[in-house]
Amino acid sequence: MMGKEANHGEVREESKRFDELEEMLKDGAEELQAFMSCFLNEEQETDDELEAIEGIMIEELIDVMREESIIGVKEMGKLDEEVLLRACELKGAKGDLELEATLVCTKWQNEISKTNWHPFRITIIDGEAKVIFQFCCLIVLLYPHVVDIEKLIALKEEWRIEAYNAVIRAVLEMNKYNPSARRPVPQMWNFRDDREASVSEAIGLVMKDMKT
Repeated sequence: MMGKEANHGEVREESKRFDELEEMLKDGAEELQAFMSCFLNEEQETDDELEAIEGIMIEELIDVMREESIIGVKEMGKLDEEVLLRACELKGAKGDLELEATLVCTKWQNEISKTNWHPFRITIIDGEAKVIFQFCCLIVLLYPHVVDIEKLIALKEEWRIEAYNAVIRAVLEMNKYNPSARRPVPQMWNFRDDREASVSEAIGLVMKDMKT
């Protein structure tokens, strides 16, 4: 009899400790949820503030940047018409080369902007997203896999590899920076290192211009 009462007492004690532990975990979960909610709100506010700062710096850079500037603004997803002009020269196009380059640029900018033109798909290689550009017998591994490459191959054959590479780069930029609207977007850019520029780099250029 005494043994049964002792066992019942142990069970009640274990049940009590379990209830206390469950309550502690519940309180902890609520505190963790509140913390994460606060953190995510602050993170969103920080992202919004950073985006606003970048927008202001882009406007400032447009005003102060020069042709030789290392830090400036690049239109991501926009074709480099200078590259296409050189392609026209190398091809030996006759007539107004600048007009020819503009026409080619306009044609391919329209292609890039089409929401129904998807020359790439993402493929995973060694756990990373890759892009493979294939033309003739050469495969250039960068980072997706070309599915519909007929237009790109025709471009390369008619306007040489320089024009092909310019279009490839513009498509990649568009896919990264504005894949839904498919319009070029301004981005602070370090032209020397060919990468995104930081806010501090942009501020440095603006401050330098203010002193001159």
